[in-house]
Amino acid sequence: MKTKLPVVCFVLIIIFSSCIKIGGPTIYPVTGLYAGYRSINRLPNQGNLPYYMIIYPDGSLSTREIEGYSPTIIYYATGTWALHSKLLSYTYTTRDSAGSVIAIAAGSATFNDTTGVLNNAIWQDSYVSSNPLDSGTFFSMRRIN
Repeated sequence: MKTKLPVVCFVLIIIFSSCIKIGGPTIYPVTGLYAGYRSINRLPNQGNLPYYMIIYPDGSLSTREIEGYSPTIIYYATGTWALHSKLLSYTYTTRDSAGSVIAIAAGSATFNDTTGVLNNAIWQDSYVSSNPLDSGTFFSMRRIN
């Protein structure tokens, strides 16, 4: 029995150590595809509109958003981003189907690298006007890839 005890102990150590997670939590990069919803302060009855943002490693980004007045119109935008500590700042230019600029917006969000979520995200359009109503928030901006 003495000779089997070390073998049994060794087998138990292997079994239990394989169940222990080694290392810390998953750390997500800020780059990737985010999906969520946005609000438009000047259209409070519109509700939250689907919104997508792709953050590329080269410092660029692209977005896809539904127009606030007509949910059948989809706009695309391109821009840039920077991450300082956990604060993501971004600017983007939205164009209509003819290529005309219809919005230039800037915003920020807090990036949570353990959940892959952009929190406290806001945007402000400076092209149409500096009216605070030409702004809004993003909700549930989750990294989905």
